Amino acid sequence: MAKFDQELLYRIDGLQLSDRLARFRERFFEEKPGVTSERITLAMESWKETEGEPIAIRSAKKLKKIAENISVVIHPGELLVGSPTRYFRGANPYCDFDGSYLEALMAEDRITLGGPVEAGAITPEDWQALLEAVKFFRGKTWTEQARATYRAVVGSWYDDAIDAGAIFRHDIWPQFVDYLNFGKVFAIGLRGVINETEGLIQQL
Repeated sequence: MAKFDQELLYRIDGLQLSDRLARFRERFFEEKPGVTSERITLAMESWKETEGEPIAIRSAKKLKKIAENISVVIHPGELLVGSPTRYFRGANPYCDFDGSYLEALMAEDRITLGGPVEAGAITPEDWQALLEAVKFFRGKTWTEQARATYRAVVGSWYDDAIDAGAIFRHDIWPQFVDYLNFGKVFAIGLRGVINETEGLIQQL
């Protein structure tokens, strides 16, 4: 059983938000979340352009294309800026890593965010682009390859246990978790991180 610092929890509950943060919180709950296809469209374009190249190079070029072409969004009142979507509350489906979950949602003609209740707003253009991306990446993602390998080794018992509700599927995102080292960024800045990375590249 995890132990929590009750005093710290009480202090957090007692914090008073500034006017700026209070407005952010109010806006967060007022706005309907939106789903965009911008990132996955760029990923798909890159994947088509790099067909036949080494997988590590393809992944690097995909990241480069996204970083250089994704819309830059700055919302009013932000001190730390940068958003993965054009929405204040938004989602960018990563069907280049695993599209099976998205395909199942889209089959029901709606996309839910964070649970089965809250549906995300999506334009017809984004919907069509997501459909195209799901079809394009079907059978090409590392998650599907991992599952196929897993089934080849252990058979169907894992899927049977999931279907029976005995265990929760955990093989979808195990290697796709972003651990952001904010302390390091705040200490040396993004330029410091870039310089450190360039130094490591020179060492190689």
